[in-house]
Amino acid sequence: MSCNHLISILILSLLSAAGIAASPPPASSLPGIASLAPPSPVTVTGVLFPNETDQEGNPLSVYIEVLGKDESDKNTEYFVAVDAKGKELMKFLYNNINATGLVSTNPMGSLMLTVQKFTVVESKPEDLEDEY
Repeated sequence: MSCNHLISILILSLLSAAGIAASPPPASSLPGIASLAPPSPVTVTGVLFPNETDQEGNPLSVYIEVLGKDESDKNTEYFVAVDAKGKELMKFLYNNINATGLVSTNPMGSLMLTVQKFTVVESKPEDLEDEY
């Protein structure tokens, strides 16, 4: 039980003892309660692009760009976590990728994808060079 939840219970007890009627807030509105459920994996399909590169042009980080449903819908970028799976994924720049993993938001508000598994849906076009 979180500290905020305990404080809410204490305040409600004090109000009740003072004869003031109050009902507790629903558990779903209390901070941290919704985060107790483990996140569910999501699957995204899009093109893998470099985000950062070193001096030789090797990717240091990548993102998957998912196209919007139509012209009025924005594309969505999922920045890939740089872990073992993320590094493995970097070999497939400019390919259409189907990636499954956990989505979170980084401190800057960008979507982060911690990839659990992926497949290359379609190889990159021949006229697209390997320049980063």
